[in-house]
Amino acid sequence: MAKAELVSAAEFARRQKISAEMVRKAKAQGVFKGALVKVPGKKKPLLKYKLAVRYYESRLDPMFRKANQTPQKKAKGGNGDTPQRRGADKTFVEARRNVEQYKAKELKLKHEIAKGLWIKRADVADQAYRAARLARDNFLNIPARVSALVAAESSASRCFGILHKEIKQVLDDYIDQIKQVAKQRGKNERTN
Repeated sequence: MAKAELVSAAEFARRQKISAEMVRKAKAQGVFKGALVKVPGKKKPLLKYKLAVRYYESRLDPMFRKANQTPQKKAKGGNGDTPQRRGADKTFVEARRNVEQYKAKELKLKHEIAKGLWIKRADVADQAYRAARLARDNFLNIPARVSALVAAESSASRCFGILHKEIKQVLDDYIDQIKQVAKQRGKNERTN
């Protein structure tokens, strides 16, 4: 009976033209179970080359993962899905599908932005700030505009009428400005 050729993990990686990291990952996944041989005097186990090649190539088979998975112990009330396990069982196809779904959503969002269905937060905040600032300034100007008129009136009902008219005018101006912003937004949507 011929003696099996024993090689180190680095030598196996070199012969298979793969990285040493791939060999380490395969060892951690249990791909080389049965091909590892502990040699006295060596710190790390060696690999039976031909058997390790067969095992490494068989790990490309999709059924390999299912056959080698051990059931997870479930904690009370848990589902066995730890943060480290989440995503660990994703296949290339699932990962690719997730990437494609993300790209499709991104393209849809860009299209909707181009059509004018979305508004930039900064634009909304800027317009809201301007409108609120104008309303504030107009309200603060009321005393300067009507103080002389109110001081000249002796009737409370006439003072009320003057103040009511001024406040109503400021609010009407504010509403007109909001309508203009909305109308301008509508024009922008129609031109896109």
